[in-house]
Amino acid sequence: MLGPWIVSSRWLAAVVLVVGATLGCANAEPSQAIQVAAEKEGSIVWYSAMRSEHIELIAKQFRRDFPKIKIDTIFLTSGEVAARVIMEQRGRRFNADIISGPSASISQLKLQKKLTAFPLPADLSSQHVDGAWDPEGYWAVQYVLSYPITYNTQMVAAQGLSPPHSFEDLTNPKWQGKFAVSQEYYDWYQGLADYLGREKARTLAQRLAANKPLIRATSSTVLQLLEAGEYAATFHTFGYAVKEDKAKGKPVDFTNAEPLVATMQTGAIALDPPHPNAAKLFQMWMASKEMQQFVVSKLGRISTHKAVANIEPLWDPRRDKILLLDPDKQVRTSREFQDEYRGIFGIASVTGRR
Repeated sequence: MLGPWIVSSRWLAAVVLVVGATLGCANAEPSQAIQVAAEKEGSIVWYSAMRSEHIELIAKQFRRDFPKIKIDTIFLTSGEVAARVIMEQRGRRFNADIISGPSASISQLKLQKKLTAFPLPADLSSQHVDGAWDPEGYWAVQYVLSYPITYNTQMVAAQGLSPPHSFEDLTNPKWQGKFAVSQEYYDWYQGLADYLGREKARTLAQRLAANKPLIRATSSTVLQLLEAGEYAATFHTFGYAVKEDKAKGKPVDFTNAEPLVATMQTGAIALDPPHPNAAKLFQMWMASKEMQQFVVSKLGRISTHKAVANIEPLWDPRRDKILLLDPDKQVRTSREFQDEYRGIFGIASVTGRR
């Protein structure tokens, strides 16, 4: 476990070093001043849409690292996080300091001016891959969720199929009616369009649709039905969930196609936070190498930090061409991509929720 972090901690020393490397030691003091001010505030309120056990793991580590700051956590679903904040702020209730959730939800709050900008120190943000933080300072990555191609190992073997390694493989007539797509995950299509270009992405999606995939609901449902043997493959499950179930003995495995489309879990500071310095401290802390290694080793997620050792099957930067979805663009173009995706795959309505 990571040891307690106070003003002289490894975390603060690292932040001071990276900021001081370009700004000089005299200007590195604000990082320390933020922690001192945060400890005077003494509290932080964190709204989060992630697994409840993961919220508690992170909160427990925060308490260990900053024992002078009380952290209160509010668990929300992915669909609730933006709505809760918007509703509270309309009623002039500013309860949250930090808001964590799917990147599109956080960007929705940004575009509706419900967040406070706090650009990470440049030498801290530069330790992450491009696209992992908002250039305007409204959000920063906490971890990444990838969309690999997942398959049922028993069904593939029983039907004489080869494990699919690309989206092109699933356009082969041998795969007709034997894979599934989610009715919700049009963000995968947005990523494909960013990587291939709109026309090539549309053509590939149409060829996949022509192979008559089954249409199912959320990522968890798609994975459960895959494991139950309802179909042999899908590209609409999260890599971490497949890895976890494989370790439990489920008959599943996955491969990272090109591109490996990925979405982010991001964190942001709420508008008019009651504990602004504690919120800034939390943002820097989550972006640090130590906490990014924590989300890999303890949560099993993907980190964008360049010095962090990721779990190679999920993402090996030497092998995988990962495409991080641009959250602001996701929000601005969501309706057109949703309509186009639903039209291509013949999805009449969207009833599930991620």
